[in-house]
Amino acid sequence: MAVLTGCAGDEKGGNGVDAPVAAPGASSSTAPGETFSPSSSSTTGPSSGATSVPADTRGRKIPGERFAALLRGSLDKATTAHVTMTDGGGTPDVEGDVDYTTSPPSLAMTVTSPMLGTETEVRVVAGSTYVTNPGPGKKWFVLSPADLEGALGDQLDEQLDPAETFERFADAVLRATDHGPEDVDGRSLTHYTSVVSTKGYLGSSDPGGAAASQLPDSMTQEWWFDTEGRIGRFSSEDALGDELVIVFTDWGGDVRIAAPPPGQVASLPASPPA
Repeated sequence: MAVLTGCAGDEKGGNGVDAPVAAPGASSSTAPGETFSPSSSSTTGPSSGATSVPADTRGRKIPGERFAALLRGSLDKATTAHVTMTDGGGTPDVEGDVDYTTSPPSLAMTVTSPMLGTETEVRVVAGSTYVTNPGPGKKWFVLSPADLEGALGDQLDEQLDPAETFERFADAVLRATDHGPEDVDGRSLTHYTSVVSTKGYLGSSDPGGAAASQLPDSMTQEWWFDTEGRIGRFSSEDALGDELVIVFTDWGGDVRIAAPPPGQVASLPASPPA
């Protein structure tokens, strides 16, 4: 499940600005003193489960640095949450809990492969990563540093905890649009669209810009923040039109993540020589 997805664009830069960005939960699209209330004539928004604000209150442009500050602030406020990640492209779906009050963050997730019909449990505790084997006869395996190098580690980082990727988006955002409050699955969330520089996002991970040269200049993502300024929902489409959706709920809930009992943990079997 790659978080580096987005609606392709041909943006070269620039920060068109209509108005200062308001804190999530405040309606920057209404006049001073007014409060927003969803209209009965609201239309379906760009993502499943979201109801848009009336058209005449949408579209306030805000500078990239303002949105980047809002995004970084939301990550600074992160504590504990329940997370679900789904992708229409056939890659594994992820659901579980995260605790950002520990360093590094603690995770307890179930990764489900829609194609294979298998489930794998993953826990990250005190920097150690534990996984179960799919199928009957559940066992826990601890992954060594070598196991986490290269593709496996990169996939786990993206699938289980998108916060680091969101930080990179904040570093590369060009500008954003404030769509105001929306009702999303019964929650009042403030919706923004951001435009991110592909080259800026890839940064030092793309020496010489080889990967960036094969991609559009920019990516577009949709964000929803709760009234406390925390991320409630993120969505994006890849080049094939498959939508990645990440939803955070129950911020500050009672989350207790522990490593599996030592007697149930073994080292991952070594791969046979090629």
